[in-house]
Amino acid sequence: MELIFFIEVLAGGLLAGVMYALVALGFVLIYKASGVFNFAQGSMVFFAALTFVSLTERGWNIWLALAVTLAVMVLLGVAIERVVLRPLVNQAPITLFMATIGLAFVLEGLSQLLWGSQPHGLELGIPDVPMEWLSRKWNVNISQFDLFAAFVAGVLVAVLFALLPELPHAVMPTVSTAKAIASTFMRTPSVRGPRAWLVMSSRAA
Repeated sequence: MELIFFIEVLAGGLLAGVMYALVALGFVLIYKASGVFNFAQGSMVFFAALTFVSLTERGWNIWLALAVTLAVMVLLGVAIERVVLRPLVNQAPITLFMATIGLAFVLEGLSQLLWGSQPHGLELGIPDVPMEWLSRKWNVNISQFDLFAAFVAGVLVAVLFALLPELPHAVMPTVSTAKAIASTFMRTPSVRGPRAWLVMSSRAA
């Protein structure tokens, strides 16, 4: 019985870890590009998730809600670059780091102000029940929903890694390109730096 419980906990942790990998990649991408740890990355994910769920709760089609959420997050990235990052050009990295901490609190408060602080649920038509054949044959309970979410997250991670070396100038910059962008931003704030941060902020969102 203890072994079965251990397997269930281990599987649940691994499945959750695949989904958290997407958030972690966002942290790494921004840090490699700018040398600054973006403390607001989690809050950006929270804002996007709450926006998407709230729109679907209001009867929006799931694909329309997804498209609108993506557009909102791009606009949010633009606003962050204009209001928060651009005035801090050529400042010490610790200044940018502290700015992202403050930004995290602002985004969390704004999310709850716009969409409410009550719990939200998202119905995707995938039952959150154990896999029947696993339960019947091995008496191991692993959620169908967790398996599906981990599969989707894994596919997205794989696509990201596949695109990084192949499309450096189209979809997403490579690490070396991103570092060059960040270096340009720090040296020439009035020329290409703000535009670079605009692109990086939008992609991070």
